[in-house]
Amino acid sequence: MKAFVLTILSIISYVFSKGIRILELKENLNLCKSGDCNSSAEYPLLNVLSKRSLFSSLWSNIRHDPLVLSALNLDASIKNEEECLLLVRELCEGLLPKLPRGGFTSLLKTFCELAEADDLCTRLTKLKKSGFTPVQRKCNDLKNELSMFFGSNDELLLESRNKKLTIGDCENYDTLCNIFHRICGDSTRDLCTRFKSMCYSKQREDLKKALVLTLVKDTLQSREECVTSLLTKCHCLVGLGPDMVEACLQVWGTCKTAAHTSNEICPQFGSLIERSFSRNSKYPSGYMYETLESRCSLTSTCNYYTHFCGESEITDLCNKLEQGCAGSISNMYSTGIHLLGQCAHEFREVDLSAFFSRERESGGLFPYKPPYLFLLITFITSSMAHSTNLKGRCEIFLEQHCDYYKSMFFNLDGYCSTRQTDECSNLDAKAHKTCTRLKDRLEDLGFSENGSPIMLLSNRIDSHVTVAQCVALIQECVYLSHVCSGIRHLCEELKVVCQELGVQKYSLGLFWKELKKSLLLDTFSASNIKHQLSHESNLHHILTVCAELGGFNEILYRWCLYPPKFAERLDHYLSLGYKGLIQDLPEVTQKPSVSECMYYTEECDLLIAVFGDPNGLCEKLKDLCYKYDLKNDFEELESIK
Repeated sequence: MKAFVLTILSIISYVFSKGIRILELKENLNLCKSGDCNSSAEYPLLNVLSKRSLFSSLWSNIRHDPLVLSALNLDASIKNEEECLLLVRELCEGLLPKLPRGGFTSLLKTFCELAEADDLCTRLTKLKKSGFTPVQRKCNDLKNELSMFFGSNDELLLESRNKKLTIGDCENYDTLCNIFHRICGDSTRDLCTRFKSMCYSKQREDLKKALVLTLVKDTLQSREECVTSLLTKCHCLVGLGPDMVEACLQVWGTCKTAAHTSNEICPQFGSLIERSFSRNSKYPSGYMYETLESRCSLTSTCNYYTHFCGESEITDLCNKLEQGCAGSISNMYSTGIHLLGQCAHEFREVDLSAFFSRERESGGLFPYKPPYLFLLITFITSSMAHSTNLKGRCEIFLEQHCDYYKSMFFNLDGYCSTRQTDECSNLDAKAHKTCTRLKDRLEDLGFSENGSPIMLLSNRIDSHVTVAQCVALIQECVYLSHVCSGIRHLCEELKVVCQELGVQKYSLGLFWKELKKSLLLDTFSASNIKHQLSHESNLHHILTVCAELGGFNEILYRWCLYPPKFAERLDHYLSLGYKGLIQDLPEVTQKPSVSECMYYTEECDLLIAVFGDPNGLCEKLKDLCYKYDLKNDFEELESIK
């Protein structure tokens, strides 16, 4: 049903949480009036409504917290009065007058008015009676709040307190961590990394459940029908990465979870929509100050409710909301791509571009392939509940279950047909060797069991780790998780860094899309991008786009504070992206996975305007992704439990 655009995936991705309520922010960390933000505790789905890269509820209200707004603009200079004064002058007298109107300009103007009206730098660096400066107090509060999420053994304390980690927690604390991570000390940074890792895992799990639910929604009344339906789609799903590989390998449990979730969504969404339109609520109660974003953040929820639930009174409310929010920022960032050649039949009822849009915004879109044979067999056999070693479990799997699972993986399909078991030989030793190599590679990149990775302090994570490294290492971290010891913390750090890399790439790509509309791209070439972007006329265009998009999130905001450096950043992003493209595309165009199609076609669209199409590979990729018709020659599946 193409009418259903998969905006559901940006709605319900955090519905599937394990608990009841959100931890309240302390008053001195809260940008909302007492009780207002946390009224969402009764309706936890409220925290699903904003896309993280667009705005967290805290980010939407940041202009109303002077200290957080000051930290956003001053960064580490907030701790030194002299540096603070110099930077205030640079931003308010040097940058602000050059900016046209826009969200970024408005936020910067609010900060400058704050600095002008009060002796800001003196106040920020002066010790209070408590013995702390306001900044030190804020850092201590942030540290204490983050500590509440964890127990002494690095486990989630929330489970014992029967509390729920929501998207509101993840968005708001992520915003604070991004703003204060170079201001506060190492212990706060370490907690931020652990918290981001927790939210990363939650987000991946919830997006997986959301996608599965939309794909099997018509078969949920029968577990057998759900399993059969999902299995026929798994040869495409496994190309979305390790999350979907797990979902397909655990197909019975996956369908059980989907059925349970489907029974909860309509009543919760209906209650949320009614509450948000009540007489006492002009806009969603999670927001203290009404903005375009807060008023229209229910549009995706309404889309889902209208399509699947359909109670007439609530649908009427949704129709009114849709009319009022047409063209809002919440709806500006659809990719407009309709997939997908060889998997068009499997995904015929959904628009995957909405799913990948959500993935891209949250930093989770990477060009995964299905696992290669060694990793796949190791992952399956290490998950089996047999007491034998990997070699023994491997032989049992190939003899008894190979035919069942082969339909999901092209490489396993070919191997099963040979009836060989040579992959089982020395599997234990090979797995141990691979684990050692994985740990060494992670440590060589700078990941450590002790402390947060230093690369998180960098505004250029792509100088430390590449997309290709993220893809390869994350897959090994997942598929070897049952057999490798001493890598859990390293892999958690890796996932956080790779997500930050993804968010930075998305933010730069979004900015470049807007900027290139104003540039004379025929004057650009691979050798003069930096010079062209730094030219005074193009710096003017950068300022114009910054005024419009710099208020999009805290990452773009800080980059826009220094336009010449932003030009260098764009040059680095474009050059590195093109280098990766020409290295990866020759292999990708052999048999692209679904996620490779979405990732690399987007990269092609961003880069070929400057660099051209290397050997026509971008055009070839699009042909494969959107026009290729693969005959479905998989045999009919016999469901097994």
